[in-house]
Amino acid sequence: MTKFTDYLYDLIQNSIDAKASNIELHMKHQGLLRVTIQDNGVGMDEATLMKVKTFSYSSRKTRTVGLGLSLIHDLTIQTNGYFEITSKLGVGTTLSLGFDDQHIDFPEMGDISALIADLYMHQGVQNLIFSFDDFRLDFESLGLNQTIKTYRQRNQLYNYVQEKLIEVANENTR
Repeated sequence: MTKFTDYLYDLIQNSIDAKASNIELHMKHQGLLRVTIQDNGVGMDEATLMKVKTFSYSSRKTRTVGLGLSLIHDLTIQTNGYFEITSKLGVGTTLSLGFDDQHIDFPEMGDISALIADLYMHQGVQNLIFSFDDFRLDFESLGLNQTIKTYRQRNQLYNYVQEKLIEVANENTR
């Protein structure tokens, strides 16, 4: 993975695979770049959660080792951040991450607007709540949780998110 948004997409794919109908992605600068991914998917029991924390487990049948959590865990260590995962069977999973995004080992951020717009187009995503500092977006409240999704809507969402993230960046530099 070469961009931070690639890591995020991979982690959110875990939520989609866990049959989550609501996925939340929160990003905030508070000394560190703090990222929380929370879902209401099937969750994990304690035994599975312990296996996941060893980074040598995958629920996938195509390979026996999960890579996404292991790679993001390593990135948090390399950038002097933190990694926490909690889960409850039948409730969902929360992943809390911290990164020094100025660290030499932190990858290029990538296009967050494209990430959000692509998640909108993903058939497995029913509702996504996204926040970055003071900007908040909720697919459901914007009427974007319908079954039929168009590229026109995707492009409008991309432009909207990009505009709002620029506003946030401008506010943060004042």
